[in-house]
Amino acid sequence: MSLREHILPDLLEACIRKARDLGDWVAVLQGADRWLEPPDELVARSGRQDLRQALVAADWIFSTFQRRYHAQLFDAWADDLAHEPDLPEIVSVAVACERWEFMFNEAYLAFMEVVRKELQRWRAGEPVPHELNDAVVVGRQMVQAGALCAASAGLLITDILCEAPNAELFMSFLEQALERRLQPADHDRLVAAGAALGIDPDDIYRLLGNALEQLRKMIEANSRDAKRIGSLVLIAKHMPDSMAEELAKIAAGFANLEALAALMALNMQATCGAVENDELLLDAIGIKGIGGGANLLVQWHEAKPFLRGGLRERIKAQIKNELLQLAVAAAAKGGGSLESGLVPRNDLRRFHASDDLDLLNIEETVDALISSGKQLCEMQEDDLFVHDTARGQAAFGVLLDISGSMSGEDLANCSIAVLVLVLRVRSEEVAIALFESNTHVMKTFEDPQSLDHVADQVLELQAQGGTCVDAALIWAADQFDSAAAPLSVLFLLSDFCFFERNEELDPHLERLAALKVQWLAASVR
Repeated sequence: MSLREHILPDLLEACIRKARDLGDWVAVLQGADRWLEPPDELVARSGRQDLRQALVAADWIFSTFQRRYHAQLFDAWADDLAHEPDLPEIVSVAVACERWEFMFNEAYLAFMEVVRKELQRWRAGEPVPHELNDAVVVGRQMVQAGALCAASAGLLITDILCEAPNAELFMSFLEQALERRLQPADHDRLVAAGAALGIDPDDIYRLLGNALEQLRKMIEANSRDAKRIGSLVLIAKHMPDSMAEELAKIAAGFANLEALAALMALNMQATCGAVENDELLLDAIGIKGIGGGANLLVQWHEAKPFLRGGLRERIKAQIKNELLQLAVAAAAKGGGSLESGLVPRNDLRRFHASDDLDLLNIEETVDALISSGKQLCEMQEDDLFVHDTARGQAAFGVLLDISGSMSGEDLANCSIAVLVLVLRVRSEEVAIALFESNTHVMKTFEDPQSLDHVADQVLELQAQGGTCVDAALIWAADQFDSAAAPLSVLFLLSDFCFFERNEELDPHLERLAALKVQWLAASVR
């Protein structure tokens, strides 16, 4: 028997005794490499202490061993509540069980009652009630929470619009909801409510209404009006698989590139699956003004696992070009320059005969003359001062969450953000890593990767696994320690539902603080 085989049972027993929650139990299961039933009290304690973190552990257990603890965790959390959860809170812990559904319905009704009262009090000319802005935020949370409450997002938007007291507020809220990709669930009911406020149904249909049906009619009629098709894509945002497949075959039969461009921007996976002619699809992606840019990038991240080999690589090449254009445009809006960097440094020195007089610093030169007691007529060449604009050294560490909870839209935003940063700083000033259950290094400070190579990597981002950030923080601290730059900034993009407990992450954060690393965090929720 090897030493490992000899001590493993004792180590495993010690880990089981020390396990405090379901996250610890996952570590036990990973070490044991077999199923061990967690104690009921450990499961209940996990739900009471941090339900969201416990649900992440439960997801891993289910995906690995097909054992489900979600309802048990939720019951423990609900039993321990000292208040009725509001709608955002209950959405954030969506669990497929009857008790969650009951509490969700209660929270939904309570939320609508608050909105209804505020709308009744609202008067023309006053600011839009903040409850409407809250409703849009909650609607997006519902969509991102998944199938359990995504359908209710459309119902929420419909219910609120039907309570609108006048046309101004109705149209304002409808536009705001559509901008955030929230489609009302019941168009007929919505149009009836708008008509009661004196709104022309065509104005409502123009915004949401049947943007998909209008697009269908244009494709069936072989219309190639790129401007109109492009506007409908922006309104519709997404198309069901069956509809995309049906219309893709019609558009391919007409060789209608404008229609195919729209369909790929709305549902790339279904469109590419329905059309066998790769050249038509590639030509369609090249059409500008119809669903390109960020929306096409979102579709790429959602569809890439399902695209056939040769087509996938050729689509990727075209989308990489789109991504680079987006990044360059975004970087051009930032401060600094590629020459001076994000943190330019101005140094003074004495004038040399080879210097351009445009670099002369008048104020410093005059101050130097005054302090020396010289008159202007006594000024010599070495009394002149010029300024050099030097590039300030900086270190930017980037940690991107690519766990299974990240959507195609989240990955698209990550892609653009990474490339903007790479464009704005020198290669040796940026280090990038991705994290889920594992940490994947994309680029270190010493690695002189080209912009094209980084773009190629971010296009391959794939949401997967859990949200384990400890190893990524250790890697980032090691990178900053080796860089020793005057300015160090860690950019962290995540939903911040980390697998680890706060006390486990504190030592890594303290080390980063000791290295004087500044934080820039962005949440995708």
